[in-house]
Amino acid sequence: LPISEHDPCFLPTAPAASAAQTADTMGNSPLSSCGKAVMCDPEYEWDDEELARRNMRSAQQEPVNSGADGRPQLALRIAFAPIEDSLGAKKSPFGHGDEVAVMKVQKVPGWEPMGWRQERAAKQQAAVNPANKIWPEADESRFGRAQRFWAAKVQASNGQGGIDEFWCLMQVAVNKQEREMDQVKDIVQDACDTASYAHRFNQHTARAVGEDPSNVPCVKVAAPVACFVIDSANPEVAGPGECVALTFFPSNSITKYLFEGAEDFLELPQAFFHF
Repeated sequence: LPISEHDPCFLPTAPAASAAQTADTMGNSPLSSCGKAVMCDPEYEWDDEELARRNMRSAQQEPVNSGADGRPQLALRIAFAPIEDSLGAKKSPFGHGDEVAVMKVQKVPGWEPMGWRQERAAKQQAAVNPANKIWPEADESRFGRAQRFWAAKVQASNGQGGIDEFWCLMQVAVNKQEREMDQVKDIVQDACDTASYAHRFNQHTARAVGEDPSNVPCVKVAAPVACFVIDSANPEVAGPGECVALTFFPSNSITKYLFEGAEDFLELPQAFFHF
């Protein structure tokens, strides 16, 4: 799941996903960042037509130069990518030192859950004498700091003279003073910590039923990487010298399974949360 620095327990959803399939996501990073995930078809691919229909229905779509002219919108250099493949993590396709081009940037209506925690914190802060203060404010915790989540079509060298293309979730702090490498590394480290819990949880589940871990429902964290912006044609998204988090995330829908307590009960995310 996208693990974002703000919300525990988001899961990507995909058509025809079965209970035995893993969810590969991560982000604002979905526990600290954002999410533990449950079921997502690993072969699921971004549906451009569906996204276009959603964007047309979204009355609050933010204008952004999407790169329709074919030129890169951002150039990124990967500076921090510590997460490897494991039972609890899906490794990023990008490694330390790689340089990638962001060809398209756009908002995704299906990703609203990534901002719910920050929205609650902002509303609480704006209220006069809130009765029940439950969300940390920005000066109390980094989890209250506003973030934007962009869908980014990324091109990278495949090492064989060709170019591979990936749909990613790009997380950018709203406050430019918070687009520093140390703060973006915190997002990646949150995901790393969560993945270590997911690894042990998956091992425990497999032992409990006497099965191979690949044959039981599991939780996987999609690994983000921390990037420097080395060039930008779209400074309203991020400018040169700033830092962003990038997560391979080819799904245009995110579901938050654990949040305020009123969600439908689902055994796997509940079990992981308590673990």
